[in-house]
Amino acid sequence: MSPIVLPKEHFGAMFGGKVSAYTLVIDNGKFLLVQRAKEGRTGGRTGEWDLPGGKAVIAESPQAAARRVTKEETGLDVQVREPLTMISRLESKITMEALVIMIFRATITTPGQVSLSREHKAYKWVTKKELANLSTVSYVQSAVESAESQGFL
Repeated sequence: MSPIVLPKEHFGAMFGGKVSAYTLVIDNGKFLLVQRAKEGRTGGRTGEWDLPGGKAVIAESPQAAARRVTKEETGLDVQVREPLTMISRLESKITMEALVIMIFRATITTPGQVSLSREHKAYKWVTKKELANLSTVSYVQSAVESAESQGFL
């Protein structure tokens, strides 16, 4: 599957600027999870395990946002590859603003240690089997299942 390519100057306007992009960073059959230090905008609770990622800024493509935020949150340089899943939900039931969450497969381009931002308090490299014992944000499981079905895990 080839990456989603959208004209970046129009992307924010297409979704009202409410796009979050995440990466399933895969290395040696394991994938990276980060543990939230606080509540998240996409529904995660303190202590839950999540994927690196976050909100795209205006005129930023989802792929660029995923790469940028993964670097900010983990210190890792990654190559953002094909999309694994896309989820649409309401960010606010009051204002009825939509949020689009895009999750991409990613690989490490420059070997290095994980260096967490203040948004997270821990990280783990896990297998799909180990995922069953962790409390994760809702979209993690669907991203892992998609990666597995495409032969990446």
